[in-house]
Amino acid sequence: MARAQQTPLRLHAGYRSWLGKVPESASKLMMQKVIDSGIEPARNSDPWNDFETLKEEHDEMRRMGMESVVNIIYSVSPRHTTEYFVQRTRDAASLKPYRLCFKDVGGLLTPSRLRELLPKVLQAAGDIPVEFYNHCNNGLGTFNAHEAVDLGIRHIHSAVPPLTDGSSQPSVLDILRNLRARGHDVALDEAPLSEVSEYLTRIAQREGLAIGQPRAYDETLYAHQIPGGMISNLEYQLEKVGMKGRMDLIREEAAKVRAELGYPIMVSPLSQFDRNALQAGDGRDHPVRARALGPRGAEAHGPERARPDPRPAPGARDRRDGNAPARSGRGASHAGGGPDGRRADHTRLRGRNCGAVSPPPASGAGGACWPVPASGTDRRARLPGCAA
Repeated sequence: MARAQQTPLRLHAGYRSWLGKVPESASKLMMQKVIDSGIEPARNSDPWNDFETLKEEHDEMRRMGMESVVNIIYSVSPRHTTEYFVQRTRDAASLKPYRLCFKDVGGLLTPSRLRELLPKVLQAAGDIPVEFYNHCNNGLGTFNAHEAVDLGIRHIHSAVPPLTDGSSQPSVLDILRNLRARGHDVALDEAPLSEVSEYLTRIAQREGLAIGQPRAYDETLYAHQIPGGMISNLEYQLEKVGMKGRMDLIREEAAKVRAELGYPIMVSPLSQFDRNALQAGDGRDHPVRARALGPRGAEAHGPERARPDPRPAPGARDRRDGNAPARSGRGASHAGGGPDGRRADHTRLRGRNCGAVSPPPASGAGGACWPVPASGTDRRARLPGCAA
């Protein structure tokens, strides 16, 4: 804090976590110490864009002296339509936060989708400023940042090279250069940023660490949607345990799990379960399927789709054992999908009582495609195996 005299610092967290077991009292104490140190804004989320649930934490943080930048998390699926994001923006704005942040954590936005959606998000936000946060997973992150500014955004998240591009965020130096070339006046001192970039690059070269490079466009991203912060860690961990060659298999499995669960947003905590996929590829189902929804299942499967009986047909093969007939229900359990979105005990993920959505039967052997409404995304959300 003593050295950050001109740049306000920010906490990227609330005091609640869906992953840890730290008592809330301890998390609040940490939050108060951060506030006492002079950091007053925090960027905070609900992983299901449930701002009614986030309200309690938002209001308590404000009482403690911390203002919130509330994330609206972008995703692509048949249920994440334009109307969905407009309504969620209104819900977030009703909290009267310091700012909102339209967050494309998966690097999924395309320029055409951004031009369609962002003006409506800004209109729904009213007089609350909206920031733009994105990753570069689909290779379009830097261009999308420029487009967002042209559409009215005035606060852009970025990263310092070499920690840029790839699955990270766009380079602040690239954004700065391009925005000035487009005629925008950006009040940012480039010299200290270049100095930091050169320092970090020397460290990366000395230690043999990766240096961020732009990625080519990859359509398969829209099936698994593993976000930037998770995919880089997962790739590193797979390499360390000698399983680098299974990355494509794990992406395919993640896409299947997401479809079976009704297209929840791939952001923490759900995206953290991709790390459990280290065991994928041995032909068996794993607990990731049973526990991924956790205590917030309602947003994941929602009411939009009917829930057909997912019990296997008589004589069907169990994926875990190619010779044994499948059983209705496999003894797995999860909590999620209750009427209030908080808890409902489902004793069998595959059984009759499970609230998870199963895709409708395919017309052919290749799987099923869900057409996106005209007001929704600018592509079709494909289920695994779809050839269309």
